[in-house]
Amino acid sequence: MLRHLALSLILVHGPHGQNIEINANEISSIRMPRDVSQGHFAKGTQCVVIMTNGKFIATRETCDEIVGLIGRH
Repeated sequence: MLRHLALSLILVHGPHGQNIEINANEISSIRMPRDVSQGHFAKGTQCVVIMTNGKFIATRETCDEIVGLIGRH
């Protein structure tokens, strides 16, 4: 039996400019950060990507940009 694995990585940037490759198939939701002013997310965070494992990834890209990146894969 042959199994095909597909890894669909998108490149985003953390609030401090670091490159982050995210498996688009492991994204459970995205949202705009509400708590930047309260220190929950780093300054410069435009979108928070929530992964299926429960981890949060803060990005400089807007949520609309993230959706566009996902749509290309």
